[in-house]
Amino acid sequence: MRILSAIWFLFLLSLVRPAAAQEMLSRRVSPPPASPGRELLKPAVQKKNQTLLTLPFFDDFSRFPLPCYPDQSLWSDSLVYINNSYPVNPPSVGVATFDAVDARGNLYSSAGTRPFYADALTSRPINLKYSPSDNIYLSFYYQPQGLGEAPEEKDSLILDFYAPKTGTWHRIWSVPGDTLRPFRPVILPVADTIFLQEGFRFRFRNIASLSNFTDDPGRIDNDDHWHIDYVYLNRGRTPGDTISDDVAFVSLPGSVLKTYEAIPWSHYDAAANREMRPFLTYTCRNLFGVERKVDRALRIAGINLAYQYNFPPTAENIGPYAEMTYNPDLEKFPSAGGDSALFRIRCWLTTDTVSIRKIYRWNDTVEFVQKFSNYYAWDDGSAEFGYGLSGQGAEVARLAYRFTGFKRDTLRAVMMYFNRTLNDVNQVPFDLAVWNNRNGQPGDLIYRQESINLMPYFDGLNSFHTYRLDEAVALPDTFYVGWIQTATTFLNVGFDVNRVHNNQIFFNINGTWKNSKFAGSLMIRPVVGKPLVSGAEQHPVQESLRLWPNPASDYLRLQLSGNDGLQVKDVSVVRSDGTVVWRSVSLPECIGLERFPEGLYMVVVSTDARKYVSRFIILR
Repeated sequence: MRILSAIWFLFLLSLVRPAAAQEMLSRRVSPPPASPGRELLKPAVQKKNQTLLTLPFFDDFSRFPLPCYPDQSLWSDSLVYINNSYPVNPPSVGVATFDAVDARGNLYSSAGTRPFYADALTSRPINLKYSPSDNIYLSFYYQPQGLGEAPEEKDSLILDFYAPKTGTWHRIWSVPGDTLRPFRPVILPVADTIFLQEGFRFRFRNIASLSNFTDDPGRIDNDDHWHIDYVYLNRGRTPGDTISDDVAFVSLPGSVLKTYEAIPWSHYDAAANREMRPFLTYTCRNLFGVERKVDRALRIAGINLAYQYNFPPTAENIGPYAEMTYNPDLEKFPSAGGDSALFRIRCWLTTDTVSIRKIYRWNDTVEFVQKFSNYYAWDDGSAEFGYGLSGQGAEVARLAYRFTGFKRDTLRAVMMYFNRTLNDVNQVPFDLAVWNNRNGQPGDLIYRQESINLMPYFDGLNSFHTYRLDEAVALPDTFYVGWIQTATTFLNVGFDVNRVHNNQIFFNINGTWKNSKFAGSLMIRPVVGKPLVSGAEQHPVQESLRLWPNPASDYLRLQLSGNDGLQVKDVSVVRSDGTVVWRSVSLPECIGLERFPEGLYMVVVSTDARKYVSRFIILR
């Protein structure tokens, strides 16, 4: 009997034994690339004599540059994320994504495994003083999950209407969580006289709940994603009025490079013949049941250098409900000095010029900014998932990310983006590592920086943290950057599923290097070339300079987190050529950018302890 009891105990013990180390993904959706936070705006309270919006109300979230915030002329808050990275086949370019993080990228304070109210998108007050016979309808498209996490059945997407005279919100429509499906149209009447008043508003909300990874809390992060598009409120509509007389872009032109998303500008001349795409690709769609003639135009212009090329205009007919892809030829960019280059690729249609279709004009233009700086990137800058190595034995696991340079150079730093997790449990030390190449796999370890002050710092939403090397490393043609773990914790580095380069990702748990099985790219970027700005020391996230929005147009907000006791001595805005264009002896909350031309800039903050440096781009 004792023998049987012992065998039974050992069997039960085997069932609860920690899982062996392996590579894993966690799902997440994050706000804009290199943007430390979404501006937290409270829903507007209607004031006397406030200008009301008038019909029609339309937003398909296609205003550029994407990603961005909701259009504040239409919406009173900025909690959702306007992007084109996370939906699957939306009606037009750009959607509003609802998730489980607040305006600054943190999980909501109420977040947990039980359902909680998360994001909201609230219209500004609208003049809806009409009668029920005016046939006013609100329509929109929605999609659960997209490239994020599927909302569970206990989660939901909600639409509320506001009654101005009583000051109350009323739930009009909701749908429970579901797995990925095509965008679905919804059209609802606004017929009750309590809503047909001056000051009517409507809002979308989502109820979310976090996945419960009790075995590894480092995987608990953003969750339960919804995407909405094509929000349209107008009079004279019918219940079947869900088809728009519109030709819209559905994709962006994307990078001009064949393999990488970005390469150092100092390497461009050596790379151009091999790395430049022969043509661009972008797609538009006819959303109506009648053939349309489409006139197209395309321009590539330098932002911080003198260059412009206007492609010859073209025209073509596009059939009803059809898609059309355009592939204009590309040319090599001219050689130029400097340490960086920015090019705006802008495509536009001249289809929706008649007054009845002017509300759709924003989806007639798409643009992409090609960045050349001092780093290589496989990723596009947005983390749909998180990646890591976890389980028993992962405390000695190694992750290596392969890069092949177009010329020999010196490694100065490694940029990484780590997802924010519940209670920051993924902030555990790791060693920074660099390997050479041996037969297509990581070879000898040529640099190792031990884990003092090295851990997954979160510098903002999709904002990379720069890990400086203690000493420069002369790189071979092919090299690998990554980490050596010191714990079993899932580190949760950003993982981009829109760019598939898992053939460049290697991990080693038991002495053997293996390729990743997950299709995507890690958000890890090697920084090469000249020494980085002097005085900008590596520092923990508790003491970091955050800039947003980035790219910026009219203003830039600054936050030096964890600066208690630090005395700011100088704040400078520096152009990419080294010219100081703005200076202050104190740290402002906001800097106006109206008088600064487009281009790449740095903010340098000098304190009594150290300097903080962060880059930003001005785009208009």
